[in-house]
Amino acid sequence: MRVVVSHMSGAFRGKRELFEGDRLTIGRARVNVVRLGPHDTVSSSRHAALVAERGHYVLHDLGSTNGTFSRGKRVERVKMASGDAATFGFGGPELRFDFFEELPDVRPSLDEPHEFSFKARFAWMMLATAGLFAVLTVLFISMESFLPVLPLGLGAAALALLGISALRKNITLGPDGIEYQGMLRSRRIPWPDVAALESGRRTGVLAGQVCRVKGWKGTIVFAPDSYRDGFLLARMIAEASGKEWS
Repeated sequence: MRVVVSHMSGAFRGKRELFEGDRLTIGRARVNVVRLGPHDTVSSSRHAALVAERGHYVLHDLGSTNGTFSRGKRVERVKMASGDAATFGFGGPELRFDFFEELPDVRPSLDEPHEFSFKARFAWMMLATAGLFAVLTVLFISMESFLPVLPLGLGAAALALLGISALRKNITLGPDGIEYQGMLRSRRIPWPDVAALESGRRTGVLAGQVCRVKGWKGTIVFAPDSYRDGFLLARMIAEASGKEWS
């Protein structure tokens, strides 16, 4: 896995670095992989380590003097999601971590259409919840308790539609352009019509990176984390369109 470290504050504020590996030590000493400024004295020389554990990164405090803080709390060990930040010492330098998949050495050719499928984990959660609501609806009807039936039934129907829709949110790249395929709508942008590529972040429950392919007659929006080989998808869009992500 690759990690982009952004220095949000401290002596190296504004600096962004790319690292690869399963363990990144953080601190003021030269031996660390991620170095903090020598004048960031609230941070320790060996302050923390970001370690790959079972498919995620976990930030460990290494017995620092002034502690490690994430999401407003002092932590000894915390699981980090892409886009999360941590502060090293109270009032010390803040780093943000963005995690990216390793890109495969062999990439599909755009001489023929190649489909990138949506990861269905959220879809199955919605469908399971819809099933639960449906069971509760039947249960309340059998008990002749009709007050909760309407909201439960509507909720089951809405979640089922959203889940089925999410299962078909695929993106196809081909020699002529990019196509988004959903259950309710589809959109196609030819490569010459791509006006700009924009990337940003979304917050909340679905926090993470979001990408926008802006065409002259429409926009295709996707989150790389939500698609299989999603970061390869973003890279291939940039190469095929001749544009850079901004």
